[in-house]
Amino acid sequence: MIVGGSYIGLEFAQMYRRFRQAKSTIVEKGPRLIQREDEDVSAAARDILEREGVRIRLDAECIRFEIAVIRSRSACTALQAIRR
Repeated sequence: MIVGGSYIGLEFAQMYRRFRQAKSTIVEKGPRLIQREDEDVSAAARDILEREGVRIRLDAECIRFEIAVIRSRSACTALQAIRR
């Protein structure tokens, strides 16, 4: 689960998906990814990520976020995102 759809968030989501074969989901508060870019660039980035299997949640609000230690690893145990 990646919180934030800026450049770094997109890179981490793609990295986890490619290298670790992990399920990746980007949770973005705004209406589109990389908001500083033109809409067509944002749409192209979203298309590429979705074709690679990255899930994207836009217009999301983080209600709760908890970190727990499981077997000496830090893991996100609860992040709930809802559409407004």
